[in-house]
Amino acid sequence: MIPRDLTARILNSKTPNAVIIYGPRQSGKTTLIKNLPNLGVVNFLNGDRPRDVNRLQSLQSAGDIDVMLSSADTIIIDEAQNIPNIGRIVKMLVDANQKTKIFLTGSSALALAHGVRESAVGRIVNRNLWPFSVHELANEYGWGYVQTNLDRFLVFGTYPATVTDPDSAIE
Repeated sequence: MIPRDLTARILNSKTPNAVIIYGPRQSGKTTLIKNLPNLGVVNFLNGDRPRDVNRLQSLQSAGDIDVMLSSADTIIIDEAQNIPNIGRIVKMLVDANQKTKIFLTGSSALALAHGVRESAVGRIVNRNLWPFSVHELANEYGWGYVQTNLDRFLVFGTYPATVTDPDSAIE
């Protein structure tokens, strides 16, 4: 995994706030969040899995929230834009939280932002993850690599798949 510059900013966010990582599809949000160091026991939920959506939707009482928060050191909600009322859910989790790290990812920034903005104002920290920056690529491979491949990056971009598998970039 190529280290991302955003990692330090994500890790420096203060609990109890939730950190939402926005970004375009395939920019590496899930890979980044799964590879953050020192997360302890992780409860990984995915908005694409009906079971996980139902689990989050069933959080109604203070007891439900406490059980969820005490089940892990870190709660990750991937593809959070697919969860109805995600703003209300985040609000309840953050309001009851003392020590659990809460991270969300979302490809659809507008859908997620709208749902969260209504209910979780002041409880979230927004971070944007873009495809690899030249700085990140140079840190991993060196400036010579960046200069040699600059034409390819300008044509095909720096999404993780086009960087790590340049032969498939045309597709």
